[in-house]
Amino acid sequence: MAVLMALSVPYFVRSFNAMQLGSTARTFITACDFARYNAVLRQRVVTLQVDLDRQRYELWQTVETETGITESPVSLKRIELPRQAALISVQAAEEVARQRGIVEIRFYPNGTCDPATLIWRGTEKNDAFAVAVDPVTARATPQAVK
Repeated sequence: MAVLMALSVPYFVRSFNAMQLGSTARTFITACDFARYNAVLRQRVVTLQVDLDRQRYELWQTVETETGITESPVSLKRIELPRQAALISVQAAEEVARQRGIVEIRFYPNGTCDPATLIWRGTEKNDAFAVAVDPVTARATPQAVK
């Protein structure tokens, strides 16, 4: 029984960590879709603010009152990254890729967005992936990283 446990526990841990990394990719892709839909539906820019230091991202949108006055941005959604997936680099628009600080990706009312590439690393040795956000379609696509 001890030998069986010794062999199966590391496999289970690796599988769980890989599952969390895949889930992180799907959650980010869904957040990009959500940002695009909100920008088009409400005809207001949605900003996806990536915080590399706090390992989270948040969607913001400005809101107009009935009198036409623009209020401060409202948070639409905040996603904290799981411990098994570290966001290590973000490159948005024409900026240089960054490993620290806050990077903003804007989704526009016409269905487009700023181009972006985000790189995540998992807890296992070679676990990593990138997500590229297409500026024309505003679709996020996962890509393998070597």
